[in-house]
Amino acid sequence: MKADVERAYGELTKAVSEALLPGGYRRSGNTFRARNGDNWKLINLQRSTKSTKASVLFTANLGVFLARLAEFDAATFGRAPKVPLASDCHLRVRLGELDDPATERWWILDRETQLTEVTLQVTQRLETEAVPLLDKYSADEHLRDLWLSGRSPGLTKVQRLRYLAVCCQP
Repeated sequence: MKADVERAYGELTKAVSEALLPGGYRRSGNTFRARNGDNWKLINLQRSTKSTKASVLFTANLGVFLARLAEFDAATFGRAPKVPLASDCHLRVRLGELDDPATERWWILDRETQLTEVTLQVTQRLETEAVPLLDKYSADEHLRDLWLSGRSPGLTKVQRLRYLAVCCQP
């Protein structure tokens, strides 16, 4: 059974890679990255620690990394990544939270799963919701405007205010 679940997850990941390729996303493991100038757009398929030999639970993390903040991050955290991870991003949200910020969406692959349906659902949502969101907020001024509105997905209020003070004034 484990081989079937792993094969299904591999097929899903390959389908995601193919769906994101036209947008300039390149795959590294379960992470897909694209550039917008010096900034990064990131989609990461995260497996749950609750996954078992018989089932894989996963979600999609979305992120934007602003190059203008890399130097500040280096001074604050001791490093500035050349290629960011989801945890390095200045905007962090899960695909399922786009429906309702109070809930997370985890998909499951197991012996009952219709792989085609899950793959279609995930790839369509990435193409129609995630990619446009990442395209928009990977521009410094759009992320700044979001932060100025008081919202900061994936950041604390203090982080949002610090980033605004450091580099992103209108």
